[in-house]
Amino acid sequence: IHHIFEEIDFATLQDLDTVIKQSLPQHGIDGRWEAVIRDMINTVIHKPLHPVPELKLSKLSGRDIIPEMEFYYPNQELQTAELLSIIRESGDVANHYQGGAAEGFLNGFIDLTFQFGDKFYLLDYKTNHLGNSINDYESQLLTHEMQEAYYDLQYHIYSIALHRLLKKRLPDYSYEQNFGGAFYLFLRGMNRDGNEGIYFDKPDRAVIEKLDNYLGGTKHG
Repeated sequence: IHHIFEEIDFATLQDLDTVIKQSLPQHGIDGRWEAVIRDMINTVIHKPLHPVPELKLSKLSGRDIIPEMEFYYPNQELQTAELLSIIRESGDVANHYQGGAAEGFLNGFIDLTFQFGDKFYLLDYKTNHLGNSINDYESQLLTHEMQEAYYDLQYHIYSIALHRLLKKRLPDYSYEQNFGGAFYLFLRGMNRDGNEGIYFDKPDRAVIEKLDNYLGGTKHG
């Protein structure tokens, strides 16, 4: 699924059938799933992305997007509990999470980075199976899954990468005005009628600045 999203033209989808036919055998998936995947992709591409109802992936052209944007930046020694205490509202995480990372570099890839209007967003596709009903992909259940799988930590780290990039590239960069937020699309739950399967968050600026400092950034005014 990730490969298909990387290869298709969101605005036209004229290459969708070809990409699906080529991708399925490459990943050992039976061709009988072609119609299901075609319907899923069409739903996701044309779905208004709550809470930005005017935003649809179909409105993005090639110049608006960067698939699989790589980031690479230095970090200080990190503790998982400290990271979670910064990004989660609950203050009782310190005693429940172990692990961390030595001083070095954080490296990763963001599924999709894109510009819509004057704002920049990051987006991650998830194929997690949370249940057989659309109701299994409602907002509160997605929030639970995001924390259980540490996806909230993931998108905060991604957000720092995009935040730092925009600071360098935009002369009058403002987090409030230019950073749009993070979308996590749980594809199995997305449908034409409701907002199930769509998780969105724009971290508070104070959280981003605190996390930036903890990761080894500099203080901002």
